Order: sequence, then structure tokens, then C-alpha cells
Amino acid sequence: MFEDYREIQKNFYDTMIQSIVNNQKVNHAYFIETNGYEDSLNLAISFAKILICTSHHTNYNDCKNCSICTQVDAGSYANFKLIEPDGLWIKKEQLLNLQIDFKTKSLDDHFRVYIINGADRLNKAAANSMLKFLEEPEENIIAILLAPHRYQVLKTIISRCQIFQLIPSSSNEKADTEMLSNVVSFCMSIEESGTKTIAFCSQIWDNILNSKETLLEFNQLLLDLYESVLHYQLEGSLIQNKFDSYLDEIKQIAKKNSSTQLLNKMEILYKIPKKVQLNSNQTLLIDKLIIDLSGGVNA
Repeated sequence: MFEDYREIQKNFYDTMIQSIVNNQKVNHAYFIETNGYEDSLNLAISFAKILICTSHHTNYNDCKNCSICTQVDAGSYANFKLIEPDGLWIKKEQLLNLQIDFKTKSLDDHFRVYIINGADRLNKAAANSMLKFLEEPEENIIAILLAPHRYQVLKTIISRCQIFQLIPSSSNEKADTEMLSNVVSFCMSIEESGTKTIAFCSQIWDNILNSKETLLEFNQLLLDLYESVLHYQLEGSLIQNKFDSYLDEIKQIAKKNSSTQLLNKMEILYKIPKKVQLNSNQTLLIDKLIIDLSGGVNA
């Protein structure tokens, strides 16, 4: 229930309770910058229950798993929709289907709520469809958008939402020191030496990347690092995460890349998990990753 987040995400919790429960004030769209918080989707679903269920949280307690909240959890409640990437992307068809589902008036007076989990994964057509949906909000329809950071989503979409930034998970902040060091070394080598990194980093593969699981962890940390660099470049400050002690390196990487280049590199990294599952030759996969992040074979 939403009460579980009272201390963990105090700012978000207090604002929502004050606005919705106490003042009965609801916006038509919310953007939640997850910022590495691992339980962000469950938080968003708990938030949606407050909006949908007439008895939920009215006395700062849950509603004892009423039929509405039970259906929300099961994904079978008609006034609640959860949209997530279909493969790598959220597609236009998914949003069109959402609009069709919500087109008819609700049989009761409850809000109709939809969550876009992965708003950074909206493809171009879907993003335009999403924008139109937000520009022409219908009564009692509420959007909750989730993405790691706001700059990964169209500014025109963000501008139509109330924005919240979650506090990172403590487990995320305490990543393995050796792994973090290797991720930063790998990234700096790519930025300074390009494809020569293939030879330089062979020892990393031997010592650390000895399974699909560790490769996926390494890739996620590398993505987190580039996100930190992009945030620093655009906002002039660090994200509160595990790379706080690497400010000098973040500054160097930021100087070597435009925001478009950083986003392109992040896009490459987003595709790695699927490739890892399909590709048994990790060495070739890593070599190709280095080439792509370096900008090509001649880099």
C-alpha cells in the first residue's frame, strides 16, 4: 500500500497525501523520475490505487484489499491500464488501444488511470500520440509516466506533467567498488582511445564479465554512468547515485560528447540485454559494443 513509501519516498508521499487525500486536488498527468529507485512501478501502482479506490487511504490506512484494488493488482480493472515496452519500444498502437479502451465513459465516478512504465521508451509515433493525449485531457483520465530521468522524454510531454524525483534505492548506491572502477575505466578508454579499448579491456572480461549476469550488471552500470554524464551536462549537477565520487571523470566525458551523442550511446546500451540473451559469444558481443560506442571501426 502507499503507506509503505511514507519514509522511503517522503517528499513524493507527503505531496500526494496533502494534495489528493487532504485537498482533493488531482492533476491530469504526473511524471515520476525514478532515478534508479528499484520499486518505482509498485509505488506508481499504489499511487494509482489512491486515485481509483474511493476508500483507499481515507484514514491513512489501506482499504483491506477491496475488490477494486485486488483487480488493479491482477491487471483486470477496467479503469486502470499499465503500458510497458513491447520489445524495445512502446508503440503507437499501444496508446491507440489505450485511448479506445478509455473512450467510453466510466460506469462509475472513479478516475481512469493509466501508467506508462518506460516513458523514455516511447518511439516517435507513440510519443506524438502521447503528447496529443496529454494536450487534450479528458475528464477523470489521469496519466502517470515513469522514466529514469526527465531529459530522456520529450520536453513537450514533460511540460504537461507535475514532476517528481524519487530517491535512489540504497542498494543501488552501494555497487561493488571493483565493478564501478572497471565501468569507469572502460568508459574513459572508449572516450579517449575508441576501438583500441578492445585490447585494453581484455583483462576486465577475464576477471569480471564471466557470465551473462555480470555482463548485464556491467551494461546497466555503464548506462547509469552515461545517464549521470547527461544529467550533469544538462543540469550542471550530479545525480545522487553510485557515481558521486567520479565527478572528474563525468566532467571529462561530458566535454567529449554532445547531448545527442550521449543519448545515442545510451540507446546502444538499451539494446544490449536482448542481444545478451540471443548471443552466446560474449567476446564478439563486447567487441561490437565497443565499436558502436566508439562511433565505428575507424574510431
